[in-house]
Amino acid sequence: MKKFFLISLILATSLSFGEENIPLIKKLSISDIYFKQLYFDIQTTYKARQQGTPAPRMHIYRYITRKTDDFFRVSAAFSIPVQTLAT
Repeated sequence: MKKFFLISLILATSLSFGEENIPLIKKLSISDIYFKQLYFDIQTTYKARQQGTPAPRMHIYRYITRKTDDFFRVSAAFSIPVQTLAT
């Protein structure tokens, strides 16, 4: 599921058409409504995997990296391993 999330995130940020229809995460903060939803989705997916139940449907979001972003910051914000972002 981690790779699916990463692929969804990359796909969403690299689409050149229809971007206006994909919600944009403006900042890596729980105060951002889309970040909050994605963070909740990720945590729910982790919990479902631990319990052996079906994972919830994931949504696609866009995030445009900033100069201050690096693998560690982004992976920590989304609660995913650095290795998932790096692959």
